[in-house]
Parts: sequence; structure tokens; C-alpha cells
Amino acid sequence: MPEILRSVSPADPSDEVGRFPIWEALAIDEAVDRAHTAFPAWRDAGFEARAGVLRRFRDLVKARQEELALLIAREVGKALWDARGEAALIGPKVDVTLDEGMRFVAPIEAGAGARAVFHPRGVLAVLGPFNFPAHLPNGHIVPALATGNCVVFKPSDLAPAVGEWLWRALRDAGLPRGVFELVQGRAPTGQALALHPHITNIQASWVKLG
Repeated sequence: MPEILRSVSPADPSDEVGRFPIWEALAIDEAVDRAHTAFPAWRDAGFEARAGVLRRFRDLVKARQEELALLIAREVGKALWDARGEAALIGPKVDVTLDEGMRFVAPIEAGAGARAVFHPRGVLAVLGPFNFPAHLPNGHIVPALATGNCVVFKPSDLAPAVGEWLWRALRDAGLPRGVFELVQGRAPTGQALALHPHITNIQASWVKLG
């Protein structure tokens, strides 16, 4: 049996938010391999197809915004007004990425026949924090997916339920299997993911303590 990560509300130790199997090396390999296999089709799907999925994700999150806010408040102990503010940022990140954000990866005409073209990197790892468990990872995940990359996401071990919520929302929006994988665990899981040979880039968000 795999080791279990138990999420408990910091406001009430008797309030168990959920239990999540900790991903060991073999399971992490399989998640990365699924993302690696899904990458060519997602890359070649084209921007409009990818944008359509992300817009559905935006709309779905907006419809479930209060649900997400309540989960953030419960799992990481934020005041509800603060959790609602974080939940409200998830959808607009899609609009910013698909509009203004895409100019940063547009082809560059350098003159004299020279042209720079940006290409997806492959499979990216995103390591999430506990202080903004939805907003900060989302800021890496949405641009990565929009530009044709696949993502393997490890939420903070203090916010596994919020991470799973984001994963389910993207799946419900129609994201193809393998394009966005979720792995749960503590520091060894994050280390194994970061050092995996098929990970082409790592994005991490954190808060300095002390």
C-alpha cells in the first residue's frame, strides 16, 4: 500500500480535507511518460484548439469560484475574503495569457531575412506553494499549456486538495489525458520530479519564511 498524505485544516485538526496517495518513483515515471507521449499531439493541435480548452477552464472556474475559495480557506487556513480573492484570479489569468501574453512568443522579424520562432519545450514540472496554492501554480500552468507544452504538477503537501481541484477542473474543461498530470507527495516527490530526465523545464513558486 502506498504511503498516504493526509490533509488537515489548520483551523480545526479534526477536519480532514482529504487523503492522497504519495507518488513514488515508478508512478512519477509513469506520469512523466504519459505527458511525454501526449506532447506531440498537444503541440500540433494549434493555438486555437488549445485556447478553446483554456477558455472552457476559465468559464468553469468562474462558475465554481466559491467552491474553490471555500476549499482554499479550509485547507490552508486563509481568511475567506482572502481565499475568494485568490479564486477570483484564476480565470483572468487565461484571458491575459491568451491576449497580451502571446505577444511574448510571437515570431520576431529581425530584418535581412532573419526570423526567430519560438517552439514548445516539451514537458514542464510545476511545483506549487502553500501560500497561494491555486493562483501561483496557475500562473505557470496556463502559459505552459497555451504555448503547447505539457505539465506535471506537484502541489504543496500542505495543499494537495487544491491541487487536485485544479487538475479536475482542467480535465472537466476537455484537456486531453496526459497533457496535465498531477503527482502528490512531500519533498522527495518534488525532487524526483525535478530531476526526471524527461522534464525540460521547472517552474516553482514559494514564500520565504522568517
